[in-house]
Amino acid sequence: MNNTRHIKKFEEFSICCNISDGDNIISEHKNLGFLLYHIGVRGTGRVGIPFSSNYKELDTERNKLVCMKDWIYEHKIYTTNEHSELYGFNTNDANQDWDAKLITESFIGDDKSWLICFDGACSINNTSIEKMDYIELDNKEYNLDLNGGFLVMFTKKF
Repeated sequence: MNNTRHIKKFEEFSICCNISDGDNIISEHKNLGFLLYHIGVRGTGRVGIPFSSNYKELDTERNKLVCMKDWIYEHKIYTTNEHSELYGFNTNDANQDWDAKLITESFIGDDKSWLICFDGACSINNTSIEKMDYIELDNKEYNLDLNGGFLVMFTKKF
């Protein structure tokens, strides 16, 4: 039962990643980060609060982007049913809220948003981006050729 963790820190947020074998249990301390969203790239599983019957399904079909804001101050327990690749979007300031949206077509960006490619490769305004590439957006239109890529836009709320 292997589990690998990675964290990439930015000025205003961080991205964490758990890559795990199936039939695994992973614990996460509430002080690891202020988790706002889970992004499921591979596998299935659940996340819950220890000693609680509450849990959220994590999968790559119906639950690719899962809001975790209601558990921001809680310890978490994860179970994986199969080999899984799961990312988390964390705010660096618990008082700073963010919105998240799956991007599947061309869109209008703004200067409060970041676009992150979590899997595959695609083209945005004729520029190729691949897995784990990110773009700080501007106030303009972005033409997208998704081509199997998996993109999420995170927007800082004021």
